[in-house]
Amino acid sequence: MAKPTAKSNSKQPLISVIIPAYNEEKFIGASLTALDNQTLPRDEFEIIVVDARSKDKTVAVARVLADKVITEKHNSIGGARLDGSLASCGKIIATIDADSTPPSHWLECIKENLTSGEWDACYGPQMPHTHLESVKFFTWLMNITAEICHHLGRPYISGSNSAFTRSIYDKAGRHANISICEDIDLGWRVKRVGGRLKFDPNMVMEVSDRRFRKMGFIKTVLEWKLAELALILNKKPSDSYASQEY
Repeated sequence: MAKPTAKSNSKQPLISVIIPAYNEEKFIGASLTALDNQTLPRDEFEIIVVDARSKDKTVAVARVLADKVITEKHNSIGGARLDGSLASCGKIIATIDADSTPPSHWLECIKENLTSGEWDACYGPQMPHTHLESVKFFTWLMNITAEICHHLGRPYISGSNSAFTRSIYDKAGRHANISICEDIDLGWRVKRVGGRLKFDPNMVMEVSDRRFRKMGFIKTVLEWKLAELALILNKKPSDSYASQEY
């Protein structure tokens, strides 16, 4: 018997998964397939792809498995996540990237975390798909940093692996229309409005190393850290990440 899809079901989904995309025809198929094969029943979640006017076959690939494919209204990844949230109807907003590959239990973890009444948001570690030792070490360091910052009350979330109840998402002001560190910014605002965040080691997300390979390790890390510094100083980060192809 064929697996039911949200497209053919009128039931309101519990979770809305939002994926920003720009020229992602080579990667987004794997991400969507991994989502379609979750242990959570397909009618409990919807997949929304927010396309930044891709010039390749991203939209055609996305339409095979996504429930909604919409065009980005803002020229930033934060704006794209915001556009997706406004087009969604789930009680939980989950975010990944077009080159992220979630394990089959990922949405089950989110459901368990955010329907218990104990947590308002959750996020987890990353596992890089790479042979570069520098990227492996950096990701390991960032995972440790995220867990330590969580215990210190300073959430360090990633847009490739996070989820929020709609109520806390709206209360915190949703994603900002910025091109980098929109995930960290939202996590800090969720905390400021009293949100209860959980760092869940079981929410492991496989991520691509392509940004490091294109830009180089030092430049990539430096750009992220400068953006974080801008947020700390209450300034808008650089727009250099807007609609880039990796």
